[in-house]
Amino acid sequence: MYKKILKDEENEKLKKVLIDFKEFINLFSVSSLTGDEPAKAFINSYNEFIKIASSNEFINILKQSKNYLITYNDFSGAIKILKEEFDIPEIDKFYDSILIAEKTTGDINSILSDTVKVITDRIEIGYEIEKIFYEKKYELRIMLAIPILIYGFLSLTANEFLMPIYESVTGYIVLTICLFLLIGAYLIGEKMMGDITNEL
Repeated sequence: MYKKILKDEENEKLKKVLIDFKEFINLFSVSSLTGDEPAKAFINSYNEFIKIASSNEFINILKQSKNYLITYNDFSGAIKILKEEFDIPEIDKFYDSILIAEKTTGDINSILSDTVKVITDRIEIGYEIEKIFYEKKYELRIMLAIPILIYGFLSLTANEFLMPIYESVTGYIVLTICLFLLIGAYLIGEKMMGDITNEL
């Protein structure tokens, strides 16, 4: 249980980092499209980003990246700091695109802006999938609760309809089977939802 709590906290932390990363690279893309060199676009984006950021951890590492960039004038090295600090595929992809762009003779700003769009779309799709997942998880719990609510309602308002169940061994067997089916459905549903959550 304790490990699960720690894992949930870690996932929430990474989600906040991912949200901030998305906002930062969007600012970076806008600055790049105005003609700023990547290093200048990074610094300009950082100055704007710190006004809206929500994750202190991401800000702290981003500040290290900015200081590294100013000191060594190494744009890919600055992004590598983010890559090594956070185990997030979107940051890895952004870093890889920078390495590729630096080796080409094309418009590096255009290449990076296209990459930002792809990464941003991917993040947004992930948000939508997660939203649908939690809606389905909520629906599952409601569906499992409905039989219990109906049974409770009948017990209070029309108990005579349930009397045949209580008056025979078969009735108790049926009740027991239904109870185990509900518990089994709940446990299987939670297990499936937990597995999906780990993939999000």
